[in-house]
Amino acid sequence: MHARPEPLSPELPATVSMTLADFVNVDDTGKANMVGAGLRILTVTPAGTASVPFAVWATVALPTRPAHPVIVELTLAAANGDSVRIADGDGGSIEVRIARTVRFTAGASPGIDVPAGVLPATHVIAANFSSGLHFAAGAGYRWQIELDGQVAAVYPFYVTTEYPPQ
Repeated sequence: MHARPEPLSPELPATVSMTLADFVNVDDTGKANMVGAGLRILTVTPAGTASVPFAVWATVALPTRPAHPVIVELTLAAANGDSVRIADGDGGSIEVRIARTVRFTAGASPGIDVPAGVLPATHVIAANFSSGLHFAAGAGYRWQIELDGQVAAVYPFYVTTEYPPQ
């Protein structure tokens, strides 16, 4: 069993920006290039196969750099926040969770000297699901960012079999 570090204190509030997109790419400087950002509705086929391809992007900013590494998790949950398992396409089910232990950086490009305290400590996370995921249609879900086990932000969305009008 892993011992978790003390959670971030309430005096260190996180600012989180998050969105769904058709595709996202993050370069070495943390700059994101997105196509179709702002999705709130994903479509699956009536046969229950995977959703359309999509991506999740989030940036987490803290006013100061924490003294210890922070466990940053991107987790798929039900609309009410309960844990959810989705079909894996092979008859089983999976929990969708991406976890990283992160040392927050000053938010500047490598090689650029920015004075301490000018930029927040940041971390960018992006996940492309190029084959989609096997969601149940007619349900609400949310992606959530957790910092040291505490939910810092949520991004709700809905899954349907209906395609938007062209």
